[in-house]
Amino acid sequence: MKNSKPSKITIDNITKFDCLIIGAGLSGLSAGLYLSLHGYKPLIIEQESQVGGYAVNFQRRHYRFEGSLHSIHGCQSGGFFDIFKELNLHNKINPLRIQHYKHEYDIENKKEYHWTFKKDQFVEEFTRKYPNDDNDIRKFFNTAFKMGSFLKCWNDIKFPTKIIRSLHYIHLLPTLLKNLNKSTQDLMESYFSNEKLINDLISFPAFSGSEPSEMSAIVYFSSFFEKFLTGSYYLAGGSGNLTKIMAHDITENGGQILLNHKVVDVEIVNRYLKRILIKPRSKRKNPFVIELYKTPVLYCCDPHQFKQYIKKYYQKNKFFKRLDARRTTDSIFQAYLGLDIDLKKLGYPFYSNVFKLMGNDLNTIIYSNIDPTCCPKGHSNLAVVKFVESDEFERLVEMDEGDRGKNYKTIKKLFLQEIIAELEVAMGIDLKNHVKMAIAATPITFQRYTSNFKGALAGNITSFNNILLHRLGYTSGVKNLYFASQWVGLGGGYHNTMQTGIKVAHLITHKLRRLKKKNQLPIKLYDLDEDDSLLFEELDMNSKTYKTL
Repeated sequence: MKNSKPSKITIDNITKFDCLIIGAGLSGLSAGLYLSLHGYKPLIIEQESQVGGYAVNFQRRHYRFEGSLHSIHGCQSGGFFDIFKELNLHNKINPLRIQHYKHEYDIENKKEYHWTFKKDQFVEEFTRKYPNDDNDIRKFFNTAFKMGSFLKCWNDIKFPTKIIRSLHYIHLLPTLLKNLNKSTQDLMESYFSNEKLINDLISFPAFSGSEPSEMSAIVYFSSFFEKFLTGSYYLAGGSGNLTKIMAHDITENGGQILLNHKVVDVEIVNRYLKRILIKPRSKRKNPFVIELYKTPVLYCCDPHQFKQYIKKYYQKNKFFKRLDARRTTDSIFQAYLGLDIDLKKLGYPFYSNVFKLMGNDLNTIIYSNIDPTCCPKGHSNLAVVKFVESDEFERLVEMDEGDRGKNYKTIKKLFLQEIIAELEVAMGIDLKNHVKMAIAATPITFQRYTSNFKGALAGNITSFNNILLHRLGYTSGVKNLYFASQWVGLGGGYHNTMQTGIKVAHLITHKLRRLKKKNQLPIKLYDLDEDDSLLFEELDMNSKTYKTL
């Protein structure tokens, strides 16, 4: 593969682009790649110095750390395979199959439990842990596996085949209707009274950031049990390798990605997004204006950011009113550790682990156990995740007068030290003497690098109301403005985020064909002479304060 660094934008080719995409995260890259594969040339604006958003890797000394990817499903059929195939990525990536769901170490009771992706073995292990609830466990899993199969069929297959294939599951319709409006907590309590067992079951699906009392039971069925049907995978080279390949393919197909540039204001005329003010990160470069005709604009970031621009035009905008009414998902505190010992040889051979210690769960992903290229031979690369809300860290930033100062850095360091100390006790290894690299990411860190509100990893809570009854949708009342991200789709996660990008790209292709046929897709660039803090209300676009390039 050629150098995957996004190409530099030039004045000569600015009018050659068919649409504008803001944000080069998973949804923006998915939309851009889909459009470029269908003969369109997108211009993508990204405020960070690299593409990917959450889907990145970062190198520290000899360790390649993973930004956020823990696992994805369906890389051989259904799920991600369909997405990768649609984006022509299926022959360019190497999914590494995760053989085990996770391994549990109950430190206080000196017991271990091993959870596999084989349904019968999984159920037997659960009944071994909770023998008094044997019958209820079997009833629950019998229903859950059937519901998981039905939901996979519904999600993977397109109309009208979707309806025909779903007739096979017609006998599950009463169960579906019964649980449609239930929360995960309600679902569990309809089967079990053992609170510890309920908490265990709730912990298995991929991180949703939603409280059990808020998360839809349908989301729980889908996220938990689809992995048994399609398998669980990690991507060789990390999520950053995936997004670099996507960026490379976009530029190879005629699109361009402009890094280190941020949208600072917009102008709306007659319900069309007319002009966008762009500010470069470098102080040596002038801000500039992108002027559009009816050119589609895809905003592939957290829509909370865009609200500040659009509110001055639509004070009672329904899209943002619904957005404000929703609670965001929780975030995480993640510790990234590089060790000069091989944990696999020391008795920890599994990829996904949970250490139960003094009422705390240390969710630990040992990346080097599945992809040895992430660190030197004989070393280990792992991440420890703790679920947290952003409020505590936001208060620290406020105490530091809006900066990440002494209070914030002190608590961040203490959190990291506490995790290392707990992991030492859980593993029985003197880790302090083997830690060669230790980095921590707080909700503030995730917000800084992705601009997601409160550092939320999964957008809004995945309640029945949010994802089924009153989804935000892809439009907001501005005729040429579309939204795509985990905030407007069926929830967070790589699959849903990429899927929204593809769906919105597909949605606008008919409009692009019509506009291109009428030669109505000009994109003009104006380089400003003003100070880079100017906003549109301070600019007279008819004066000589800017120059056409």
